[in-house]
Amino acid sequence: MTQIYRTPPIIPGESIPLLCRLKDTSGSYATQSTFSGIVLDIYDVDDPDNLVVPQVTLVVASTVYNTLQTDSRWTVDNTGYNFAYATLSTHTPRPDTQYRLKFTCTQTDGRQLKFVFEIPTFDPAKSS
Repeated sequence: MTQIYRTPPIIPGESIPLLCRLKDTSGSYATQSTFSGIVLDIYDVDDPDNLVVPQVTLVVASTVYNTLQTDSRWTVDNTGYNFAYATLSTHTPRPDTQYRLKFTCTQTDGRQLKFVFEIPTFDPAKSS
């Protein structure tokens, strides 16, 4: 089953940190050595066949931590996170759109771990 994380609405093009705690397919906390690669695909939820941004290859060492982090960005619990990725302005370009960022992590044994962040955008011109 794919884990789905949801964020509060953002302004189109806003960069936000996406944080979560990953476990590998055996149930252990993931580390950098768990994965051989990570790919990000971005979809419009209302048009799931339309890739907004296809096949962004992420650097494992830049997104996965070897220990759980508990800095001020993490407010979920006291355990922490081991995955962090900051969205780019090109990931959420349009207002009033629900984006689905699908991460596919390939483990060194070939198995895949998938998870999703859903990010809604709003039109700041309509807000007051």
